Amino acid sequence: MQKEPWLAVTLSFALPGAGQMYAGKVLRGCFVLFAVLSALVIGFWSLLAVRGDVRLGLAGLSVVPVFSLLNLFDAHRCCRKVNDTAFEIARKQSKDPWLAIWLTLVFMGLGHFYARKWLQGLLILASYFLAFAILETIAVRLGASSHSPTVGLLEALLSLVWYSIAMCWAYDSVSPRRETRPVSVLLVSASISIYFATLLFCIHSARRHYVEPFVISGRSMTPCLEIGDRIFVDKSLSAPLARGDLVVYYNHEKDSIWVKRAVAFQGERVAIGEEDGKVYVNGMKLDKPPFDQLTFTHSGKYGVHGQEHPVGQNSIYMLGDNSERSADSRTGGDVPMSDVRGVAYKIWYPLSRAGAIRPLAIPRASQQKASEGIKPASVINGPDPWHPPSHAQPSGTMSPLRRDTSAAEVNILVCSKCGVPANLDFGCPAQIARR
Repeated sequence: MQKEPWLAVTLSFALPGAGQMYAGKVLRGCFVLFAVLSALVIGFWSLLAVRGDVRLGLAGLSVVPVFSLLNLFDAHRCCRKVNDTAFEIARKQSKDPWLAIWLTLVFMGLGHFYARKWLQGLLILASYFLAFAILETIAVRLGASSHSPTVGLLEALLSLVWYSIAMCWAYDSVSPRRETRPVSVLLVSASISIYFATLLFCIHSARRHYVEPFVISGRSMTPCLEIGDRIFVDKSLSAPLARGDLVVYYNHEKDSIWVKRAVAFQGERVAIGEEDGKVYVNGMKLDKPPFDQLTFTHSGKYGVHGQEHPVGQNSIYMLGDNSERSADSRTGGDVPMSDVRGVAYKIWYPLSRAGAIRPLAIPRASQQKASEGIKPASVINGPDPWHPPSHAQPSGTMSPLRRDTSAAEVNILVCSKCGVPANLDFGCPAQIARR
């Protein structure tokens, strides 16, 4: 039975190794699939994990495109080797409909251009982008964010339908066609479209619920975070917040996302020392890293030296490390837990500063007590100043926000995908944070 080389390329483009399996080289295909998946797993784990090596992660991910490209050439070669010479000669004498399908996968409408159907190619390309524009407009009118799961699902379904139609249409545009069973073409096109639509939806969900990259622009958290730092924000909030965590939250007054260090939690009393500028929680000075190296200035009604401020219910008191350049809870008050969006946990670029952020935070109470052998502070003098009380986990979505240019020093988190802040009305995935 003759094998279509460009069908093998299309299959391997969707899933590395699938083209080799289609050509009858099952073990070869399994090896290719294992190699690519191993590089992906090692790369993403090293890049995203708190203790992962960023350099190893970037190296692992950089070899994936090389493996994938070699995989396409190998899939094409495997099919050519099992085909008869007569079939190969006949195949090369006319345009290949499976090549048209693969080109459509690479870029919408390119398969029609290959078949010299210029008007059809422009039509399918324009209608594809127009459909997405209409979907975004409807989402904005209904008040839905571009990060909402409903919009993500609709985008995936739209891609599924459009790519299935485009691939079948591209195949039909090439004449003569060698495939005598149209159902096979439709099945292959639909399967590949479903695969990529599912992949798109999973990526969208991961950015919304688990990890999202941002870029730092500002000095209010120096030296912990510098201008130009690329960071990852954990949006799952699977563990309770700890004192010292770099918390990303939504500021309603400024319509922006800010990042600050968590200092005190609900039920605690926080004050800034009048003489030493240190932070006191329930009358006890925070003298462990990083607070032992930080001093804070008087600013606003909630940061008067020597005056205790009780933290409200389900709220957090936040401070910026660079006190003189930071607008934080001293002026804005407590941050509701419902506004918390995630925790910045890792710098991944520049490589000279790459590494985990969370180890800079104060150890959790259980770790400290085990290492120091002390009694719980609640037995001695009220609540343990190193162990924040339990609180409800935050809920809600991270809204796209517009740039704020008010007088206070700004530290903007710019979405690394879009590179620019976004207006609330248009739902761009770019995010802004002030610290």
